[in-house]
Amino acid sequence: MGFQINKQLNKLIDLESGFYYTNKAVYANGNFYPCPHCFFPIKSSPHRFSRQYSYLNIPLILKVNIKGFYVGLGVGINKFISQNTDEASATYFGSTPKNIETKDYIFDLPVILGYRRKIYHSLNVFLEGRYTPTLSKIYKNSSEKAVNYGFGFGVNWTLNKK
Repeated sequence: MGFQINKQLNKLIDLESGFYYTNKAVYANGNFYPCPHCFFPIKSSPHRFSRQYSYLNIPLILKVNIKGFYVGLGVGINKFISQNTDEASATYFGSTPKNIETKDYIFDLPVILGYRRKIYHSLNVFLEGRYTPTLSKIYKNSSEKAVNYGFGFGVNWTLNKK
C-alpha cells in the first residue's frame, strides 16, 4: 500500500519513487517446549513461529519501457515502524525478545517486471511483479537478510518530459 510517482526521463526510461507501507516476515519451524525449566522438557508437535516487521519504504528505481512493458532495478530505504509476533512465538521467545533487536533502517534492491497502460493523460494502471532482497541485515546481532516477492496492481501518475 502506498503512493507511486514516475518521472519520464526520455521515451524509454522512467524514474520511479514514492513511499510504501511494507511488511517483511520471518518464519521458523521448530519444536515447542512449553516447560523450559522442567528437568525433562515436554516436547510437542512442531510449530511454525512467525514475526512480521512493518516498514515505510522509499524506492528509487530506473525502469526501461517498451510498448507498455517495463523492467526496473533500483534501491530502497526502509524505516522500521513496528513488529507483530504470533502467539506461539510470543510464548516460546517471550513477548518482547531481548536478543532480537531490529535495525532502524535497512536497504534493499527491488527488481520489477510489469505492464502499464495509460488511461487518461498521465494517469496509468499497472500490474507488476517485484523481487526485493535486502542489502543490509534486519537484526542488529545477526547476519540474516530478507527477501520479499509478490505481485501488485494500482494506479500511478507519470510526470512527462516536456
